[in-house]
Amino acid sequence: MSVKHPEEVDELWEELSLLLNSCGDGPVRNVAEWKKAFTEWKSATRKKAREGKELNENEKKSLN
Repeated sequence: MSVKHPEEVDELWEELSLLLNSCGDGPVRNVAEWKKAFTEWKSATRKKAREGKELNENEKKSLN
């Protein structure tokens, strides 16, 4: 998947936000809040990897 324009990235974040918010059993956030949550999770995952802790499959995928 190749995204070349900022407008496309914004659209994808909107779609992802709607999808995540529609799950029903999790938090409801706007796009900025989902971006922040993802950034914090990715940072925590990198730290976990640096410390040599075991990563789950999603964490492993996020590092690629």
